[in-house]
Amino acid sequence: MLSSPVLTFGLSSFTTASLYLLRSCPYKSCTLNSKFPSHYYVAITTTLFYASGRYDSVADELDSEDWSLQLLMIAYFFFTVVLMLNVLIALVNQAFDDGNETWRLAWLQNQLYLIENVENLTFHIPGFREHFDYFPDEIYYSATAKEVEDYRARYRADDLSSGPKMDPSADPVELSSADHVVTAATAAVNIERPMQELKGELRENLDKLQGQLQDQRASSGKQIAALQEQMKEMHAMLSVFLKNKNETDAP
Repeated sequence: MLSSPVLTFGLSSFTTASLYLLRSCPYKSCTLNSKFPSHYYVAITTTLFYASGRYDSVADELDSEDWSLQLLMIAYFFFTVVLMLNVLIALVNQAFDDGNETWRLAWLQNQLYLIENVENLTFHIPGFREHFDYFPDEIYYSATAKEVEDYRARYRADDLSSGPKMDPSADPVELSSADHVVTAATAAVNIERPMQELKGELRENLDKLQGQLQDQRASSGKQIAALQEQMKEMHAMLSVFLKNKNETDAP
């Protein structure tokens, strides 16, 4: 998050400034009487302590009216109170904005849980469903991925085991046999209707097709017979014509 790097940078900066103001000597003959530690890592902890209200390490400087330390503490308090407080307010506003966007989904989810719990109460009340003839219009339930896989595997196995099985070594299906056609069609098509109803419909459709084929064969036979009669008549007429022509050409 943004607040952690900013706070770390501010603490290290003010620690360096405190060391420079309290532990540095502008000339060689100066004496250092400050209780502020000279080690940098210890100085970081001390800076954090006196920023939190523990002024033991800088009590002498505060009593001596050192204006540089006073100015540094004012700047540090401005940084921690004003700047970091604004960062905290920005984070809170972001949390509220996220809540405004997601509250409806959370409310719907909680409403779903409430309705589910209320409807499930009827399962635990003895004799409630028998006396009031009650059953909810919709049932909300949840299933894990493993339960879904088990459900599909069980019912798929039941469908395959209850359906007709074809012998791979059997002879090919003949179109002239209605039973073979119906059996092959019902085995090849995965359906949910009763098998007897499907067989009846397929047998009826096959009978219609066979009737149409026979009608076409009958009409074709009649047309062929008529054509043969016409050919015979033409052959007779041609024979008579040739006979008359030969008699005419004879001397």
